[in-house]
Amino acid sequence: MKNSNFSIEISDFSNKDIKESFEYYEKQQTGLGKRFIGEIKQSIDKLKNNPFLYQKANEVLRRLVVDFFPFKIYYRILENDKIVKIEAILHDSRSEETLEIRTNL
Repeated sequence: MKNSNFSIEISDFSNKDIKESFEYYEKQQTGLGKRFIGEIKQSIDKLKNNPFLYQKANEVLRRLVVDFFPFKIYYRILENDKIVKIEAILHDSRSEETLEIRTNL
């Protein structure tokens, strides 16, 4: 099962993280927000293929470091359902406390 493609579910918090970060980067430099979205999409594609490859963040979640941008994608694997549930997409400066509050850990 580990080598099969997984479906991706993105939490409302994660969608908000993506939107806010896109807007921030696009204000900094035209096109940078689009590059951010592209890197997030590439990272999510990696999770579809092998979500077990990435480091455990705690007992429940794993994390993938996004290329080029200082972000991490936090997710859980629902192996029996072949689903990767993205719980948060956080800038490195955001605290682990934010993650704990969002995921009720």
